[in-house]
Amino acid sequence: MGARLLRYSIPHTSMRTTDPSQHRSQAGLLPEWTTRLAVATNPEQIVQLAKRFVESHDEIERARLPSHCLPPPMQTPQDVCSYAFRLTQEQLKFEGTLGAAVLLDRMALFFSLASSRIAQLAHIARIRV
Repeated sequence: MGARLLRYSIPHTSMRTTDPSQHRSQAGLLPEWTTRLAVATNPEQIVQLAKRFVESHDEIERARLPSHCLPPPMQTPQDVCSYAFRLTQEQLKFEGTLGAAVLLDRMALFFSLASSRIAQLAHIARIRV
């Protein structure tokens, strides 16, 4: 018996991304952001970093996210943690375009790391008391 060769076709349009020069958030800024999170010394600094991270993505880019995943106002550490949870939930069931998936992944990663850092800082604060 001969082996059967199966042919799969991947449409080029599903694999194309937009011009990387137009979307700097996809160009590897995450190490810079993770460093900023690591050196933050209190949860309020994390909230400010989260605001700046969101602002580093232009409005057109943010519009690629599902509407229920658009960034809410970030006022408290709980806002950051809640948004991390929402993004992670969406990430698990997301079936959109590649470009939107890349953005969703980056946002979910940043906010998950931010949420984790908030928990670390809260723990450190409790230990010091």
